[in-house]
Amino acid sequence: MGMAFSAIAGLISIYSFMCIIRIFLTWAPGLSYNPVTRFFSRVCDPFLNIFSRTGLLRFGQFDFSPLLAFAVLSFLERLFTILASGSGLTLAAMLTTLITLVWIITRDILIILIAIILIRFIITFTKFDSYSNSMLSAFDYNFNPFIYNITNFITGKKPVNYRKSLAIAGIALALLVFLGNLAVQKILMLIVYIPL
Repeated sequence: MGMAFSAIAGLISIYSFMCIIRIFLTWAPGLSYNPVTRFFSRVCDPFLNIFSRTGLLRFGQFDFSPLLAFAVLSFLERLFTILASGSGLTLAAMLTTLITLVWIITRDILIILIAIILIRFIITFTKFDSYSNSMLSAFDYNFNPFIYNITNFITGKKPVNYRKSLAIAGIALALLVFLGNLAVQKILMLIVYIPL
């Protein structure tokens, strides 16, 4: 039975890699009619679309739902790897896997947001403006409410210019990633003591 579980875990790993390729192919719209792209679309889109339709991880035009899809695949792969090892499925192992995957999704989204905010912060020192650049305009439209909510929470709604607001939001998110890592490590150390 262990061989079957190991094979399933291997297939899930291959499918995850195929989904990554599919996502990269969507970034090249000129390839949409390519037979290879259509193959990956037929194989991966039904699964990826399940998470995309929920809209849970969508920020305007930016869709982070593939991270949730990969978390589910990683959870299943880990589950079948545990079953293949024959060590048994314990409550502690399941909780550890689940908490780790939830944190990985959260952390990755925060890191992406920090990177986007950092890029936008750097752009404020250049001659580009959001009115002449459609990508910047899309960013500002989708992310400014989020950035200003963080800034208002920290400053108590004290007026802050846009550059400072970006800096405050970026630092707050970086601090959240740092504290989140510490909290998850502590929680995982406590789970070891669960007797089941």
